[in-house]
Amino acid sequence: MSLTNMSCYHQERFDDPDCKSVATGGPHAQDNIAIAIHELSEAPYGHVADPPKLSQSVFTLTPFDVIAVILEFSDFRLLAAWRTTCRVCYNMVTRYLRRRYQTLVGRFVPNVSLFDALLRRHGAIVSGSVALRFFLPFATWEPNDLDVYVPYTQFRPFVRAITDAAGLNFTLIAPEDSTASAPIHDDAPTPAAGPPAAGAVEVDQPAPGDEAVHHGDNDIAAASDDAVEATTPPEEHHPSSPTGFHHVEQFSTPSGNHVRVDVITALSDNPVYCLQRFWSQLVMNFLRSDACVCGFPLETLQGYGNYKSPITPRNGVALDKYRSRGFHLEPRTHGELNDNPNPASFGGPTPLVWPLTAGLRTSDLHLPIQPTIDGWITSSSWAAATREHSLIPPPNTLHADNLFDLPLIRVVLCNVAPDESFYHNTFE
Repeated sequence: MSLTNMSCYHQERFDDPDCKSVATGGPHAQDNIAIAIHELSEAPYGHVADPPKLSQSVFTLTPFDVIAVILEFSDFRLLAAWRTTCRVCYNMVTRYLRRRYQTLVGRFVPNVSLFDALLRRHGAIVSGSVALRFFLPFATWEPNDLDVYVPYTQFRPFVRAITDAAGLNFTLIAPEDSTASAPIHDDAPTPAAGPPAAGAVEVDQPAPGDEAVHHGDNDIAAASDDAVEATTPPEEHHPSSPTGFHHVEQFSTPSGNHVRVDVITALSDNPVYCLQRFWSQLVMNFLRSDACVCGFPLETLQGYGNYKSPITPRNGVALDKYRSRGFHLEPRTHGELNDNPNPASFGGPTPLVWPLTAGLRTSDLHLPIQPTIDGWITSSSWAAATREHSLIPPPNTLHADNLFDLPLIRVVLCNVAPDESFYHNTFE
């Protein structure tokens, strides 16, 4: 990225309590940007919860539209540094990530806004390769399908919604034409075949002897992007399967003949139940319309991860695939992976949980996980909370859906420390 042709700008005022507008085009503007890039590149790679600290003068004369360009070339460590600069930069990063989410999901879904509304209504999340790709902006591989994880009681209503001809108009791929399991019928499962009642303690408990083991999106049969077998034994789809999923159906979308969406129903009314049993910590990530979550950011953002050992043949093929994409994966035993005694735990000590709606704090988000003093855990009341939660997202404080819809504010002097209460817990 060349900054040598940065033009001069006129002074304009922006009404933000943390920022002051100043005249631009001075002789030090380009130097400040160069210093910022140098400091970020030389800083040790740490956790996004503790981003590198920059000199106060670095952002003194940085035009907003130049910041917008820099964001396109920033990994999540750099984005974390930008977010801590001031409230305006925080919102710019949030808008950039929202735009990134829309671009990724838009490859599979023609109407992202409607898709987001259905995710909120039915308490579903996006995971798998799309979520992993979201956190790796410079990766050269692309996901082959979109994996949507749905609460157990919401699976059939969600399927009806996405196949509505007046809506998303997805088309079910017949089992004989796909690698998905046979569909379940609309009649309710018997108590023996279904999961515990929503809200019961057992909802977020793994199968005996499998506490918090991460099996993987490969274990949701061969239906996802990480599919490695043409068929999967029927016992793999039994409700008592330790993989945490009950059923998978595949859909084609109006976006194209080769665009596929896999809908996976969890053995719980919390879709994160499946993610807790993924085969590798590398893929313990998920997206919603208002948030992005990375379970193990320190490792994942650098392309590292652990996987459950001994490896199954099916997951072994997935392991080879991820290694071919440049990931470095190390085996860990059941005991090494299961170092948190709480079976409801999700992710590492400090998962990355960032809003995708400008003006929101992490504490404002409506998620299937919740923070505790010992880390993040799954919410046992997720389904009930979903039904009560408004389908209308909070208003955008700067009234811009797109990063580049920002007012033509030229520069900002970030010489006021961010409000601690505003940024509290936004980097975990």
